[in-house]
Amino acid sequence: MQDQGAWSFAETKGGEKIILVKIHEELCDGCGTCVEQCPNRVFVVVGKKSQAQNLKDCMACCLCETTCPKLAIKITE
Repeated sequence: MQDQGAWSFAETKGGEKIILVKIHEELCDGCGTCVEQCPNRVFVVVGKKSQAQNLKDCMACCLCETTCPKLAIKITE
């Protein structure tokens, strides 16, 4: 089941909205699809794993989640 394993969490508070970005560390292979697809450059690949580093720019468009080939990213508002 995908929800098992190690998830890393990051959240940002923009006005009334809290955006939570979860990356499943075991599923992520650092392919960089999230980096390429994110219009606001929220993601970077560090040590063969994606990380959400620029969360203040996240608009919860979910392109990272829908294009990740490993289904390793979940966005929650």
